[in-house]
Amino acid sequence: MSHSTKYSPHPWPNRHIDKDHPDEPKSVSVLLRRDRRGETGTCGVRRRRERLRAQPTAATARRELAARGRRRRYRAGHGVLPSVNYLITSVGWRNTYTHQNPGLASSQLDTEDSLVHVYTPADATRATAVLTVTLSGRDRVNFLNTDKHPGPAFPPDPFREELTDGAAVGPQLSHRGIPDIILASTGDVPARELTATVAALRRSHPEDRIRYVHVNDLAVLGSAAHRPYALSERAFARLFGNDTPVLMAVPTYVGTVSALLAARGEAHRFHVVGYQEPGHPVTPEGLPKHCGLSAATLCARAAQLLKESSS
Repeated sequence: MSHSTKYSPHPWPNRHIDKDHPDEPKSVSVLLRRDRRGETGTCGVRRRRERLRAQPTAATARRELAARGRRRRYRAGHGVLPSVNYLITSVGWRNTYTHQNPGLASSQLDTEDSLVHVYTPADATRATAVLTVTLSGRDRVNFLNTDKHPGPAFPPDPFREELTDGAAVGPQLSHRGIPDIILASTGDVPARELTATVAALRRSHPEDRIRYVHVNDLAVLGSAAHRPYALSERAFARLFGNDTPVLMAVPTYVGTVSALLAARGEAHRFHVVGYQEPGHPVTPEGLPKHCGLSAATLCARAAQLLKESSS
């Protein structure tokens, strides 16, 4: 049995659970909509407004409920529980102001709960593979952030490592040897913009060596002391080096990712660029620019880091 909640235009297709077959997979598809009274439509956990800034309370309640259920099940000798899965396809990069706040996943990472995983695949193929894994998983609360619109596809070579370890080097976009700068993406929109940044940087700085890394699960960036599935110190160094500047583009709040890195003592050399509240409706093209996540802005930022590191 696996519970999955998707925010979509269709109200609960199967709100009744068959008590005779409790272990069959369950999926709940929900539209969070604002009606004339300013209240909300239905939600997988509780009624909330469409803006995802209101959803962390519901997600936290569901996560804590899963944790309590797991402890009771262990004590009763029944083993593990099915995972709770959130598929977030309207997190802001495509929709209007009502969808733009990425607070749901950010708030769950802030809890330092070992159950929580926040998946940020680079393209649709990777998102499909992640969804397959999460639906068959146990004892986790998974948040899958993915665009519901067509986007670019990336080489599949590193994806097995992305899926098993949570992050991997993209060999097609990386120079061999010790890099002068590391560019790291999380999520499909940052991956799109950062891969364009790599191409532009290679043209403008052909003498500098670049390493490109994609992070498929933001939770692995945290400290292994709090998250047993986090990258080991050796694996982290293999991806991000020990003293190389890192420019990281993320679809969440900067502070959330910086806190994960700070728990490792690595925040000083990571330059994280992420979501910033625009305060007004912004187009899909305008939001990355506002957040400093456009390829042009990222390229200028990377060039500045290269200049600073060489001086």
